[in-house]
Amino acid sequence: MEKPNQLVVVDTNCLVRVYFSPLRPIFGRVVDGYELKTLAVLAEEIKTLAERNDFAWLSDKVILSEADAATLKLSKLERDTINEDARAIRKHGNAELYQEYLTKNLETQRSLSVRA
Repeated sequence: MEKPNQLVVVDTNCLVRVYFSPLRPIFGRVVDGYELKTLAVLAEEIKTLAERNDFAWLSDKVILSEADAATLKLSKLERDTINEDARAIRKHGNAELYQEYLTKNLETQRSLSVRA
């Protein structure tokens, strides 16, 4: 029996790095048993980044259509579960960043970004 493909969900940072590398086009395709996909909200983030001068190259129509085509189709329950997990991860991450701020007596307090 053939082994099913492994799904790998990538974030915006990974999307940008892959698009800036010779790995394109890799999203939505099976490569050695792995399929790279992203969330619709992250594909939208790529479009927002493409509006900036330093990421204008992301506005290429092929890149935008590849990002859209590689999005996972999620049920409402799946989206809600991801959002709930993200809140918990953000809370934990912000607590870690705050401890780093205190421990190292940093000038600027940092927090994880929120994508609405």
